[in-house]
Amino acid sequence: MAPPLKSIKKDGTPYTRFPAIETAIDVALTQSLDILRNRARISDPAHREYMPTECLLHLVRAARLANDVACVNNLLPFLLSRCEDRLRVTIPDHSRADAAGLRDDILQDFGLRIAKAGTDQDTHVLDFFEIRFKAALTRLRLNHLEKDNTRRAVLNEIPETVDEDGTPIDNDHVLARLSEAARAPARQENYVYLTQVLKFIATLPPHEREAVINCCIRGLKIESEDPTEVTAATLADVTPRAISKRLKNAAAKLKKFNEESNP
Repeated sequence: MAPPLKSIKKDGTPYTRFPAIETAIDVALTQSLDILRNRARISDPAHREYMPTECLLHLVRAARLANDVACVNNLLPFLLSRCEDRLRVTIPDHSRADAAGLRDDILQDFGLRIAKAGTDQDTHVLDFFEIRFKAALTRLRLNHLEKDNTRRAVLNEIPETVDEDGTPIDNDHVLARLSEAARAPARQENYVYLTQVLKFIATLPPHEREAVINCCIRGLKIESEDPTEVTAATLADVTPRAISKRLKNAAAKLKKFNEESNP
């Protein structure tokens, strides 16, 4: 039998799983890892062997607590895959300029919560996921969307300006040019190259553009051991791994841009 959830509602009553989920967990706890892996692979809820995502999450959390590496390694990929499939439906590629990046951020946020299970940082943030997984994932998605929209709104408050030929420069681009002007000598060759590169940066997806500007132009670190230091990761409210991935993607595009610009 699964242990009760520890989170408490605002009215003082404890979180409780639905009876069907409790039953699914009880059955799963009696099954072998091979059977569980095969069941976790089934994505059709109408299939008689389908495992509810709430149950799958519980098994992964319990395995983390028991330090059952084999169980975690076998079941976690299916749990993350279900999350990713759901996010592809709720944040389709055509919905936003960097839908893929936003989905990655949400998935990594969820993964971090899994990693904290059983540690001194565990605040039972996954308890609601064991009750209503889709609703909990929706809440997580909306939180990320709100942060992303707020960040865009702040950037939009910066007045628009134009470059030397009268072409409008977007707000991220303005920040980049201001920061670079303070950091680098105003040599003609630097200015010409900077103008070309900044125009290229403006074409990147918003998340990649922000990472390049913060790390490569403003000079922020990706991460820091000092919890009070502002880094590219803390500024974007994502993990250092997410920033590194964005920089890698941008670097590949910049390399191609340089090759095409200087054949």
